[in-house]
Amino acid sequence: MGAGDVGSQIINPSGALNEVQGSVIEGLSHLMGYEITIERGRAVQSNFHEYPPVRLTQAPPEIEVHFLKTDNPPNGIGRTWIAARAARPFAMLSSR
Repeated sequence: MGAGDVGSQIINPSGALNEVQGSVIEGLSHLMGYEITIERGRAVQSNFHEYPPVRLTQAPPEIEVHFLKTDNPPNGIGRTWIAARAARPFAMLSSR
């Protein structure tokens, strides 16, 4: 599930939905498989064949998204903002 304050109006609802769903999948990638190994001051992984993101077959079949409309001006949705928050609940659960 993803949630975010989008202000008083969503300018592009389908784009916003896709942005949040993609960010949740990116957050899952960070949680499930992204790993960078450093040897002699350099990253061992050179590209996605050694640093695989979550594939669609590994992603949840449905990602529920809710937007909180407020009196704030429209502010857009940023991928970085969402990805960090998408992985947090899963990380919290896995640390218990």
